[in-house]
Amino acid sequence: MSDYLQSQNQLRAVSRRKSSSDENMIPLINIVFLLLIFFMVAGQIQAQDGSDIRPPVTSDLETDTPPMVDVQINRQNEIQLDGSSMSLEQLQAVMATERYADAEHLLIKADRDVKAADLGVLLDGLRESGIDSIRLLTEKSGS
Repeated sequence: MSDYLQSQNQLRAVSRRKSSSDENMIPLINIVFLLLIFFMVAGQIQAQDGSDIRPPVTSDLETDTPPMVDVQINRQNEIQLDGSSMSLEQLQAVMATERYADAEHLLIKADRDVKAADLGVLLDGLRESGIDSIRLLTEKSGS
């Protein structure tokens, strides 16, 4: 009988050791999950252009080569070319220079809150300065 009790005590000691090793893994798992969440939140997937522009959403997108000239218009109707603000008249003058004369495409990044009439004025002004191919940047909708 004493052999039986002794073997039972050994089994209890073994089971206690296994549970304590499992309990030691819990803080490690917590730290790994916290690090995972931290890097998911803090990580930046894509470089931002520094503007506060939210493009409108579209369901069709073409995947062509990127255009060469980038014009931005924000919700306050401020026009930017290569990061510098300017009026429509200044933009037309700049687009007529040699630097932009060979540009095949012009990409417009317009905020979704810009009114169509204001965007039309910009498009008309760019067409008057000799730009033939104008593209409007949109985001693909989730559906």
